[in-house]
Amino acid sequence: MTRARSEAGFTLIELLVALAIFSLAVLALLNLAGENTRAGARLQDRI
Repeated sequence: MTRARSEAGFTLIELLVALAIFSLAVLALLNLAGENTRAGARLQDRI
C-alpha cells in the first residue's frame, strides 16, 4: 500500500548533499583568496 507523497520540500539527504557541495565551493574560494593574498605579499616584498 503506497501512497503518493504530496508534501513539497527537500529531504534531509538532499539538504546535506547541497550543504556539502556549498561548503566545498566556499572552501575553494577561500583557498583561492588566500593564495591571491600570499602572491600579492610576495610581489610587494620584491618591490
